[in-house]
Amino acid sequence: MNRPRLVRTTAAASAELLLVASLVFVARPAALSGQEPALTVRVLDFESDAGKVNIALFDSAESFTRTAVRSAIRPIEGLEAEWRVEGLPAGDYAIALFHDENGNGKLDKKIFGLPREPYAFSNGARIRFGPPKWEKARFTYAGDESTIEIRFD
Repeated sequence: MNRPRLVRTTAAASAELLLVASLVFVARPAALSGQEPALTVRVLDFESDAGKVNIALFDSAESFTRTAVRSAIRPIEGLEAEWRVEGLPAGDYAIALFHDENGNGKLDKKIFGLPREPYAFSNGARIRFGPPKWEKARFTYAGDESTIEIRFD
């Protein structure tokens, strides 16, 4: 008599465990795959694959174009580049980047400090007598798997 009851309990427990495991997998696939949610920055429309792209991520108006919270130098392949930023808390951010065509690690400038190499900002923000305002380049990251695309004009 005890034997069938034990089998039913084991079967019920197995079914519950399977249900819980499947719910966890559906609710948190990134966590189970070993990857945490990330912001992916895709940079498009380079004129050439020469050099690299320098990307800087800022988290406030005060730090914008001065002190990045994260940065990367990425290769350009097929006139595109990509940077995956993991562990980024939800919040407001802005991106500034430039195409380091000659690979010297700095933004080359013309007379009066105008950039010689291609550059871009999040939201397509443009310079006018200096870098764009934070409000023009700012975007909100929700802390989930997201992609932002930045194109050179």
